[in-house]
Amino acid sequence: MDSGNKYKIGIIGAGAWGTTLAAHLARQGHKALLWAFEPEVVDEINSDHRNSMYLRDIDLPESLTASNDPSEFSRIEHLMFVVPSAFLGNTVKTLAPNVKDGAWIVSATKGFVGPDLKRPRQLFREIFPSHPL
Repeated sequence: MDSGNKYKIGIIGAGAWGTTLAAHLARQGHKALLWAFEPEVVDEINSDHRNSMYLRDIDLPESLTASNDPSEFSRIEHLMFVVPSAFLGNTVKTLAPNVKDGAWIVSATKGFVGPDLKRPRQLFREIFPSHPL
């Protein structure tokens, strides 16, 4: 199934773990788009193929692209959220209006979310009730 979009996988969260997963996927030939909150991280990944804020001295694949524009993720069919649990709720709410209907959602977030200590899967189920998790 081809959506016509050049990206097949969106990785949400450009910290050390998210950037590492995105780089691995890109090295395996997957068309990956990495979402970063910080514009300077996006700029450095796209121009220098590095993320010195979180992965100093690591070269990233030239095929890996980053963005902080949620609308760029609107046609991606597979999303992997790799955001620290403290920021997961706000990040999901920011991206939710741009998540394609039926997109697969994978959580690589560890820990609990919010004051009621939900598991990340519970948060995703509430916000994306009809999406495959």
